[in-house]
Amino acid sequence: MLKYNGSSWFSLVTDPPEFSESSCPDSIVWVEGKERMFGCRSEGNPTPEEKCTLDLANLPLQTTTTFSAERNMSGIYTCQASNFIGTVNKSVEVTVQYPPECPTVNISTQSSVSTGDSVNLTCDSDALPSPTYSWEIPPHAQVEFSQENRSITIKEASSYHTGTYTCNVKNEHGHSSTPWDLEVKSTSNTTLMIALLGVVIALAVVAVVILMIYRFLQNGKKGFYDLMKRTPKKPNRSEVPLQEKV
Repeated sequence: MLKYNGSSWFSLVTDPPEFSESSCPDSIVWVEGKERMFGCRSEGNPTPEEKCTLDLANLPLQTTTTFSAERNMSGIYTCQASNFIGTVNKSVEVTVQYPPECPTVNISTQSSVSTGDSVNLTCDSDALPSPTYSWEIPPHAQVEFSQENRSITIKEASSYHTGTYTCNVKNEHGHSSTPWDLEVKSTSNTTLMIALLGVVIALAVVAVVILMIYRFLQNGKKGFYDLMKRTPKKPNRSEVPLQEKV
């Protein structure tokens, strides 16, 4: 392109905007809470102006402005570079990684655990990248771990399994843990309580029967009796002696 500067003509080289992989990669990884700059640059002459926008949220990010990365910034961005020669667009995938959140521990049964029961404890935590799992269990407790250590299985619970089970999670950005207290109740105590309850019920039934019999006997002595009053016997006329006439 030729341009006149008032005294002579000179050649002005112009180029339309262009994104390269080195200046604007196809994918970018950020860490939550860290200060970042989008860092997507274009080439061209005159120097293009760039702007990147998150497609779904319509969230604009200036390529020269620093900001604190948040996980909701993950997604596909459309980056646009423009100069008076032309405009070019490029899609960039952004992933915001973050440390594990406090894990949750779930137990397979909602009722109390008794000796001989089968129990599963499962741990879960949200993190990116996915966390690794490990457990701290009571000493002498025999358990089975799943392939990724996310859950443990107690096939036959005993008193040795009573205690605190702590789930630990971590990735390259941090770690967290959650304890879970498990109590295994002895079935012998349960049987004894049931037997005592049966004895109490039996005694109550016997007491009710005795009370009913007692009341029945008491009611049997009550009633109306006809008492015959003895009246003087009137003499028969034939039996009255005749008075002698004087």
